[in-house]
Amino acid sequence: GLGNLDAAPRAEASFYNPGSGGARTLSIRPSGSSTPIVSVNLPLPELSFTTAIALGTPGGTGADAPRFLVVSDPKTAIPNDLCTLRFVNVSSFSGDVDVYVDPAADLTPITGKTPDFVNLGPEEVSDAIGLIPANWRFMIT
Repeated sequence: GLGNLDAAPRAEASFYNPGSGGARTLSIRPSGSSTPIVSVNLPLPELSFTTAIALGTPGGTGADAPRFLVVSDPKTAIPNDLCTLRFVNVSSFSGDVDVYVDPAADLTPITGKTPDFVNLGPEEVSDAIGLIPANWRFMIT
């Protein structure tokens, strides 16, 4: 089996958990409880990298209901001396957003700049952007 990520704090991430492909059940339960807040059956392809992002609020309804956003991650090699970054709009109330990526030292207002990602909708994932390891400023409007 895939195992468990136990007692994970809110906004915590984990490494990829190796396992074979096939049907899996992904659930979130409060620590010490056997009752899931949300549970979903998830088919995982062989040799894939998948990220599941928990969204919503326990007991929420509609756009605030507990659910998973499941994202297939690319398996392409990252070029030497670069890192890659993708953005996910996990807000259930903000609507579409624009994302700007600038060197941290560039304190120029974003007026007149072109967004790196335009109209990233709710629960939408951007393409990956390659960045050199450095300090970066991310702005979302």
